[in-house]
Amino acid sequence: VGIAALREEWVFEGYDLDISDHILTALPMFHVGGLNIQTTPALYVGATVTLQRRFEPATVLSAIRDLRPTRLVLVSATIMALAEHPDFKTTDFSSIRSVTTGSTIVQKSAIDIFTTATFRLSRTTA
Repeated sequence: VGIAALREEWVFEGYDLDISDHILTALPMFHVGGLNIQTTPALYVGATVTLQRRFEPATVLSAIRDLRPTRLVLVSATIMALAEHPDFKTTDFSSIRSVTTGSTIVQKSAIDIFTTATFRLSRTTA
């Protein structure tokens, strides 16, 4: 299977991304989660991508509130940092359709933060 076919399968079947999606990318571009997990596939389908210069919990929560992204990619450490921020409990996550995580072992406590909300958490092994 060629790279183009794998990319297309990932975009259309794995994440069900489409032009209506808005990806908030808070991970660095040198990290597979920053560049490849949702950012590149989102650009491929014509979705909106907002890049954060660096991960800052307050900035990410503010972007979720103000920009209303539909999808996020976070690693365990960033999930926990968001959850520990004072604004987390008052942030409206209703625009988020999915949060993808992975890159390392994901603690159950990190998964529980988002699985108790109204959106899906998907894990990758990338």
